[in-house]
Amino acid sequence: MATKQQINDFISTIGPLVQKYAKLRGYRIASTVIAQACLESAYGTCALSKYYNYFGMKCGGCWKGPSVNVATKEEYQPGVLTNIRDNFRAYDSMESGVAGYYDFINWSNYANLKVVNTYQMYAQCLKQDGWATDSQYVAKLCKIVEDYNLTRFDDFNIENISYKKYVVSHEKGLNVRKGPGTDYPVISCLKYEEGFEVSKISNGWGYIPIRDGWCCLEYAKEK
Repeated sequence: MATKQQINDFISTIGPLVQKYAKLRGYRIASTVIAQACLESAYGTCALSKYYNYFGMKCGGCWKGPSVNVATKEEYQPGVLTNIRDNFRAYDSMESGVAGYYDFINWSNYANLKVVNTYQMYAQCLKQDGWATDSQYVAKLCKIVEDYNLTRFDDFNIENISYKKYVVSHEKGLNVRKGPGTDYPVISCLKYEEGFEVSKISNGWGYIPIRDGWCCLEYAKEK
């Protein structure tokens, strides 16, 4: 069981990251997502936390990244827990794990999460959309939000964010750097003709939220 200090440290660390990506991806609620991370990872103390998967996201058929096989419990029948093992997504940092959560919910089954405007509605939609088998999932999330005043992380405005879509036009690909310039280190690379979204532009460089990095737009074309 997590200590009070571990709980406070976990929320203070992951909270701003969830708020950041909620805003960048166009979601209105961060509090329930933070509560998800708290619940699913036991405040960052469970086995999956070593792999920065704080949301218990399984691999599924479309995941091509690293994975780890761990034990978990499912409530297929109300009040009855079943022990199973499954493959879960693995990430290389807390930030990539949070970004991975928003990648995970970026499909039609979870589309309603983008329009809800209360933490209770977000929790209800998660359960309705099939996120968890736990019959008390909604109540547990809402209690965490209320116990730790997580609605303070919902105080942001998404209206001033606009995205532009680009595709890599350089045959050798396109480096993504830590900052807007060649003096910054390369953190990843986009492939030729790969699409990406930019949320802000500075001196010909575009910020890619999903990569948390910058690329030179001279080597890309707007879609």
